[in-house]
Amino acid sequence: MRWNTRDKWVVSKEITHPPLIDDETFEQAQALLTRRARAVDRQERQRRARNTYVFRGRIYGAAC
Repeated sequence: MRWNTRDKWVVSKEITHPPLIDDETFEQAQALLTRRARAVDRQERQRRARNTYVFRGRIYGAAC
């Protein structure tokens, strides 16, 4: 699943409920998550190159 890019977000001009955190804290958290995701992404790409599975995501067991 991929998230929409920021330019595709739909943002309401009216506040419909009180925010849980302020905008500055939100922006800092987003920046931190982006940095971490990029680091994890690099590591997983390297791992995936060594172990490719043809039926990954196509075959499920009874428990799934």
